[in-house]
Amino acid sequence: MVIDIFFVSAYLYYFILLQTTIGIIVPFLISKKEHISNEDVYFVIWSIILILLGMSLIQVVSAIGKVLNIGLLPDSLSIFTGFFLLMLGIILQGIAIATLGRYYLPYIGTIQEHRVVNKGIYRYIRHPGYFGEMLIFIGFGFVNYNILGILSALLICILIFYTKILPEEKIMLKELGDEYREYMKKTKRFIPFIF
Repeated sequence: MVIDIFFVSAYLYYFILLQTTIGIIVPFLISKKEHISNEDVYFVIWSIILILLGMSLIQVVSAIGKVLNIGLLPDSLSIFTGFFLLMLGIILQGIAIATLGRYYLPYIGTIQEHRVVNKGIYRYIRHPGYFGEMLIFIGFGFVNYNILGILSALLICILIFYTKILPEEKIMLKELGDEYREYMKKTKRFIPFIF
């Protein structure tokens, strides 16, 4: 059973790394901006490092939790919960990118004639893509079926909040002004009507 779980979690580890890294690099390469600043490049590099270190941290800490036998839920329920959260996160990211359309960038910023997107899922929450990313990390922690993996995933979510979400809101307020300020009043960050 432990060997099967190891291969499942290792497979997911590589799948998620590939999916998120491609999701960052490909749009960056076909960026809509004529000039990409050093800050944009640094943000993309930071995003890739966060994914690599985050997934590695969850994998290593989860291995320690497995040795110490620190479970949170029964193995099968934890794996099911993890897969559900992973798929939900991937779907949320896909919906977010599709809804943003030409305004999607793999780094914090705006394009010429940028407008606030307040349709589809963005009508209810401001950061469905980042929320999806967080769910992927948390799901990966659950798939490893111990509390240490989940706690390390939550640590990565805190990093995402402080290094991606808050800076993006600051830039959007600067670039889009009152339009974004009004949008913030009408929406929540992650969970509609709650948070």
